[in-house]
Parts: sequence; C-alpha cells; structure tokens
Amino acid sequence: MENINDMLVRLNSLDETMEKERKEAARRLRHDLGAFIARYGYIYKSKNGSYSFNRNDGEVKLGNLNIEEMERLHKFMIDTLNNDIQYQEDMIARYIDLCL
Repeated sequence: MENINDMLVRLNSLDETMEKERKEAARRLRHDLGAFIARYGYIYKSKNGSYSFNRNDGEVKLGNLNIEEMERLHKFMIDTLNNDIQYQEDMIARYIDLCL
C-alpha cells in the first residue's frame, strides 16, 4: 500500500508540471497565431466551437484555452495553410498548362 502523503506530493508536482507545459503550449500557439494573423487577418471562435477568420474581427484570447481548444485552433490553422498551399500549387499548374 502506498503512502497517501507521497501520492499527494506527486499529484501536486504533476499539477505544477502540467500548468507549466500548458503555459508553454499557449505561448507557442500565440506565436504561431501571430504569424497566421499577419497573413490572413483575425480569427474568431464561433458559437459551435469552430474557428474562422475575418480581417475586421477581434482577437482570440489564448489565456485559458484547454488542450482540446488549443488542438482545434492549431488544426484550423494547419488546414487553412494546407488548403492555401494546394490552391496556389493548382493555380501554378494551370498557368504552366496554358504556356505549353
């Protein structure tokens, strides 16, 4: 049988570690979000929890996002960038085809 006090100390240590890592993840996401906003404009969270962007809308605050919200926001940015890259590559291919 384990000592309850030792388990509580370990749990407190894990809580502190989790909060430290959450803050670091929020800091990195805020940095990525700044680069994303510089290209696309502001993003906002809709009532159903999805994200979109609009150049004339307000900022998303990252202070207390939980891990699921951080993951959704990160996925939204990745998907948007992937779609933009694919569109650009398709347009280049179309221009090349016109030149042939």
